Amino acid sequence: MRKPNALVAAVCVLAGTAMTGAERPFVFSEAVVPGAVFTNAQGINAGGTIVGFYRDSTNRTHGFVWDQGAVTTIDYRDASGNIAAFTDARGISPGGDIVGGYRMAGEPAVNFHGYLLKKDGTFINVDFPGHTSTIPQRILPDGTIIGCRHDFDTMTTMRGIRISSSGESEEIDEVASMNNGATPDASLIVGQFTDMMTGRNEGYVVEDGIFTPFVVPGST
Repeated sequence: MRKPNALVAAVCVLAGTAMTGAERPFVFSEAVVPGAVFTNAQGINAGGTIVGFYRDSTNRTHGFVWDQGAVTTIDYRDASGNIAAFTDARGISPGGDIVGGYRMAGEPAVNFHGYLLKKDGTFINVDFPGHTSTIPQRILPDGTIIGCRHDFDTMTTMRGIRISSSGESEEIDEVASMNNGATPDASLIVGQFTDMMTGRNEGYVVEDGIFTPFVVPGST
């Protein structure tokens, strides 16, 4: 990993606590990786460390981690030292382990492979068994990783997944689903899916293995 200059600013901060959600004021701060043409903050841990991805002036995508004002670029390297053509970062654990995706040069744009970046700088591949692509979205305190897997598309072959720290893996049955967040113990998982009957994007909650879709009232 290499370190460019500091991130311009960090994250939105909650300014009020006693009011309702509709009334609660927020203070927004700009988050831009220096020199980037696009910056996307994806995850934050309780310590305030932020991860995400950015595009440079050559349109290449890199992951980044922001920690106490310093930005470190993340570029996945395979065992032979080859650098990925695309790297993002999406989730960070309380201990600083990071998960994200990468794609090597020459691979189809639909392909994504997962990685776990340990605090010591070691990359570990994260692949859901039997499928072409894995996209880790979050890593929980115990090392559990949630996200999705897919093959030749990101619709009919996509399913929300969970991979435990011991390597045990499971998926939900809903087509075109992606697990995006969870409580620390993974008893509640949330995500999004596409209703294949209507083509509508909806949210969902999985609790004790029960899948429950939801939509914001009045939304399209």
